[in-house]
Amino acid sequence: MGTLPYTTNIESFGSWTYRILSFVEQDSLQKITVGHTASPAYLNAIGQIRQIPVTMFQCPSDPNSTLASTSNQARYSSYLGVTGTDDWFEAGDFGSNARNGFFAVSSWNQANTKRPVKMASITDGTSNTVAIGERPAHKAGDYGWWYATDFDSLLAHPSNDDYYGAAVGGGSPACPRPSFFRQDTLEGRCAHTHYWSMHTGGANWGLADGSVRFLTYSAANPTLVSMATIAGGEVVTE
Repeated sequence: MGTLPYTTNIESFGSWTYRILSFVEQDSLQKITVGHTASPAYLNAIGQIRQIPVTMFQCPSDPNSTLASTSNQARYSSYLGVTGTDDWFEAGDFGSNARNGFFAVSSWNQANTKRPVKMASITDGTSNTVAIGERPAHKAGDYGWWYATDFDSLLAHPSNDDYYGAAVGGGSPACPRPSFFRQDTLEGRCAHTHYWSMHTGGANWGLADGSVRFLTYSAANPTLVSMATIAGGEVVTE
């Protein structure tokens, strides 16, 4: 966050959830951070926007989504963009670095971290490709801020993230790697590492064609892995 220019524009700041605000009649929130040329004004704008809850990012079944971070009062989101299946270790972290999905990351070590994904790029078919998945806000680890960087708002499937889980007591077993779509608990030590929801038996997924499908834990894998790529050529059988 500190490396961004203070002449903030829509495409250089924050998460995908921030960048879509003007398309969901919330452009007034974007304007809070746009156009500042001095550090104090920029930092003040961030302080304002991160404390504003956005109802459309809060799943009614996720009680943590209405809470605020104890560290900086940042508000949470229950929804993450799917980066794909080839999650890899770069810039010191796993989790959001996949490169073959709808929100594919080109490289966290480049100034332009994302490559454009157009509808024509989704050769697997928009109705066979997941773009957005659920993961309840992880209050225990303070993960899931809606306004912040793509590290907070993206996740691969499966994911190799283990940042919070591996740190417990130094002797606790690490979280599963890779970590697949499965049931968990709100304050679970590994709950931030994978997609899941507070709904019974599964979660809602936003597809690239704009539709929403409820996928059960029992039926989703390995089908969901096939649906996490945009051009993998997999056959989706569900």
